[in-house]
Amino acid sequence: MSIIAYAAANADPVNNPLVDGEVDLATASTPVSVALYGAAVDTEDAGAVFSFAWTLLDPTSGPVLSATDTQNITVSNISAWHNIRLHLVATNTATSETSETDILVAPSASFVEIRVLSALKGIQKVAKGSRSWHPALELWADAIETPSTLNALSDVTSATGAELDVLRGGALAEVSGSALHTHTGAHIADATTTSAGVVQLEDASDATGTPRVVTQERIVLSGLATTSTTRNGTRYDDISDISGVGEDVPHIYFINARSDIKIRAYTVAMTNSGPTSDTFKFQLRSATPAEFLAADMGTLIDELSITPSAGAPTLNTVTLSPAVTVSAGDVVGVVVSQSPANGSGGASLSLTIEATRSVT
Repeated sequence: MSIIAYAAANADPVNNPLVDGEVDLATASTPVSVALYGAAVDTEDAGAVFSFAWTLLDPTSGPVLSATDTQNITVSNISAWHNIRLHLVATNTATSETSETDILVAPSASFVEIRVLSALKGIQKVAKGSRSWHPALELWADAIETPSTLNALSDVTSATGAELDVLRGGALAEVSGSALHTHTGAHIADATTTSAGVVQLEDASDATGTPRVVTQERIVLSGLATTSTTRNGTRYDDISDISGVGEDVPHIYFINARSDIKIRAYTVAMTNSGPTSDTFKFQLRSATPAEFLAADMGTLIDELSITPSAGAPTLNTVTLSPAVTVSAGDVVGVVVSQSPANGSGGASLSLTIEATRSVT
């Protein structure tokens, strides 16, 4: 046979036979396109003109040939991890003589492969019928024999073995979006005040479902006053305004000694509003210790104004939005800033404060 076809990933396949294309999935932005080049030589007709026919061997879904009957082609839509093998046949257009069409005996120069390297180890899935699979086999052996470490895992101090998949964020080994393993019990360090770790529940939860860790403490402050006492010691057996000029004397107060809290709601109630239907004003206030000692509840948080029916009970809840922060060590309480005259006030004043404390 006088015609030899040449196929390669080099633009001069006659002088550069057996040059294959390569796609490295570790760096390639898929899908990828690879250009392939064809040529032919007729040893009995130096000026021969050829037509060409490309065949995709071991076809799989995905790769697309730009043409099958042109000298040079482009293989596009390459994304799957598998080598792509093609065969080229050249025909002398004057004599209709062709290069070898039988792929079992055709010369190696008429074949070209696009070698697709895996993202992790750079190894290949060899195409069926490939004649140059021995180098790929050596790469397989090296990849299998060489251990990979998993020390990038944040909760592992020493680990060796096959790298199973990409480590997400250096902390979690996954395969197809699912965790490969879970650490529990003694495999996790105890939690400290500065680092995460394993925590054991003191008691089993009686709630339905998975127990939850409280990261925000819910606090309820509740107090009751049945009388009113002025700064000079005068006491009235009702709930009425007892603040002098320039004073804010609380009927009920709490010392926030532990840490900062956020007041989210409060409730004011009286069992009886007294014999009149005069207006009551209740002020929720906070103060530093020095202000409290000077009868100055310095900061107004909120004011509630109610005009009850004579002799009727009252109960009013106010939600604060946004929540109001009271600093550690400060005092918070309710001041009756307006009421019927002393002796004609209400009975049994209660204050309930709903607050939260962030746990950090």
